[in-house]
Amino acid sequence: MAVLYNDNQAALLLGCLCHSPSLTCSDRYNLKKEDFTPNRFHRILFASIKNLYLKGVQEITEVDVLEYIKNYPKQEAVLLESDVSGFIEATKKICNLENIDYYVAVLKKYALLRECSDQGIDISDIIDVEGSEEQQNRQLDEWEVDEIIKHFEGKLSTIKKQFYCDKTIEEYKLGADLLEVVEGFKREPMFGYSTFSQYLNTASRGLIKGQLSCYSIPSGGGKSCIGTAALANICCDEIFDIKTHSWVSNPCYSGEAGLYIQYEMDSRTELSPRILAAVAKVGAKDIMDGHYEYDEEERVKHAIEVVNRSNLYVVTMPQFTMEEIDNYVKDYVLTKGVGFLVFDYISEQSSVNSELARKNKVQTRSDQTLANMASELKEMARKYNIAILTFTQTNANLNNAKVPDKSCIAGSSAVANKLDVGTIVAPLKNDERAIAEMYVNEKEYNGLFPNRIIHVHKVRFGSEEQNIKIYGYLNLSTGEFVDMFVTNKNDEPYPMQKIILTTQKG
Repeated sequence: MAVLYNDNQAALLLGCLCHSPSLTCSDRYNLKKEDFTPNRFHRILFASIKNLYLKGVQEITEVDVLEYIKNYPKQEAVLLESDVSGFIEATKKICNLENIDYYVAVLKKYALLRECSDQGIDISDIIDVEGSEEQQNRQLDEWEVDEIIKHFEGKLSTIKKQFYCDKTIEEYKLGADLLEVVEGFKREPMFGYSTFSQYLNTASRGLIKGQLSCYSIPSGGGKSCIGTAALANICCDEIFDIKTHSWVSNPCYSGEAGLYIQYEMDSRTELSPRILAAVAKVGAKDIMDGHYEYDEEERVKHAIEVVNRSNLYVVTMPQFTMEEIDNYVKDYVLTKGVGFLVFDYISEQSSVNSELARKNKVQTRSDQTLANMASELKEMARKYNIAILTFTQTNANLNNAKVPDKSCIAGSSAVANKLDVGTIVAPLKNDERAIAEMYVNEKEYNGLFPNRIIHVHKVRFGSEEQNIKIYGYLNLSTGEFVDMFVTNKNDEPYPMQKIILTTQKG
């Protein structure tokens, strides 16, 4: 069988790496010495370039390589035999850094096929293993690495369909065990984890396992503070109570782990202070400013202890696909016991767009991408039996909407199709402030006045009217929400009880 390797493209890649050795450690390219296995000279040179970069060398010359490799006589002999000095000088001249993506793709495609062949997988559908190098190159130019992987996954999927019974597909005769179901509701009514609003708990039954909840919020309107506060409220066993000015056992503590997946903030310096703020009831800004009053610093230090003993996890993924998100969620559910996920947030991502386009074999619109993200998150909630809270931004429709609904979701109203609970959380407009002035006695709320309305536009299993409006005050530093009053979509008072969702763990 012909060697599955392209010497010319690999040589040009090595020339690029000599110019920019930092690329040997790039997560984008994920280069490994095994990628160069068929050519021992190339493999040794790659390892030398990478090690020189790790020692601080920013531009590789033949002198650098010869000086480094002299400590390894066997490897030195290989490089000298192949005229490493002439090789480096020539490849640095003729390579083109702008083409490095192509060089890497060729290298990786051959490496993937070698690995498949070594594992006993027939690769003849992709490449003629007895063909000339020129013929093999033409064949590989028709494939991307992910397409090759999906080709083999497709073959396995065909076999799986024939011989594997999917246990997630459930057939059920109604009435078979309804008495047991009804009695079960008596022991444990169908409620989930607490949301940030007691009125919303009533309307939505909380954040229920197997369900997807989405709050659509204008840019800068509190997505992250609500998300981090939800995580702390559900997964921390102790919390500071402003009313009694003391630390208390958290009645909403679930005893389960929580996961926060996001792609915009620094986990340590931007996200962590928000979680501490939610636990200690000290402003996130004050924590990041390093400015405290009275006992606030001691509260923050105690909050650190609370967070440390809680099972809270953060995954930051600036570039991701929904398949990668699914893999991470599955891992954390199985290995960490995660029962609650915050995904911050549904927005257009080129990597997800490309993923969906490859899956569907057609160009994909951004609204389709957003709807698909919601669909994938809903499937994860169902498949892994976890509660998922996510967010979207809002669009210009919010400015004029009398009754904000899914048409105000930025990018795609189709996101709402897969939601179990959907709300718009927005500042008050002038006419809404006038309504609030009629109903709110500021003395009753220590001088607070509503600054947010939760417009509940969808509840799949709710018993309240759709499009009710929950008025309240959102503290953008700690994520606390003070419920004040509720109206229907016609701005008439709507009587509704507040529900505090506690757990046996609490």
